[in-house]
Amino acid sequence: MKTHVWFLLQNDAPPLRGNRVSVSSGTKSKARELALKQEEGRTVMYTAMGAEWRPFGFPRRRRPLSSVVLEAGVAEKIVDDVKDFIGNPKWYTDRGIPYRRGYLLYGPPGCGKSSFITALAGELGYSICLMSLSDRTLSDDRLNHLLSVAPQQSIILLEDVDAAFVSRDLLPTENPLAFQGMGRLTFSGLLNSLDGVASSEARIVFMTTNFIDRYCCRLFINDIH
Repeated sequence: MKTHVWFLLQNDAPPLRGNRVSVSSGTKSKARELALKQEEGRTVMYTAMGAEWRPFGFPRRRRPLSSVVLEAGVAEKIVDDVKDFIGNPKWYTDRGIPYRRGYLLYGPPGCGKSSFITALAGELGYSICLMSLSDRTLSDDRLNHLLSVAPQQSIILLEDVDAAFVSRDLLPTENPLAFQGMGRLTFSGLLNSLDGVASSEARIVFMTTNFIDRYCCRLFINDIH
């Protein structure tokens, strides 16, 4: 989180010319410690801006997992699986398996999908990178780039994936959204970003949808859904 401090200076003396103000490494270190202290016990939210991730708003107080009500055993199963993934990178390396994990949460609106992910991030001490796949500027290449440069120790959250992309087979005349600058993200591009040759390692991706269908099932056929 960037902290901005504003000072109002009132002085009748003439302005100094040619002088430079230097900031010592000790001052920088203290400023960094102060920023980190403000984030302790809180969850930092990031949003995609152009080709990078930027903090979104102020860090949020961590939400306890006990505050989210799901079906019996669901929360425990996911939490145990995520912690096992984080704690065993060597297991993946030894077997030549890409070190990344994906989860698809589905259910009607308001059932606790996003709330659970927020609580899970707090439990792990992770931040959340929130991305909207319906962004008009989002293309296959930009999505792949953003997933590869996401901050370390973060959960990437892609919401409502079922309504985010259009078929690659549609012609511009058959896809009216193309004339509005939308429809640039394809389903195949999403698959390649998640599990293609150029996909990044040590990554945790959560997706949510209100409807489970054959397209969403293909996203995480080897992971938990």
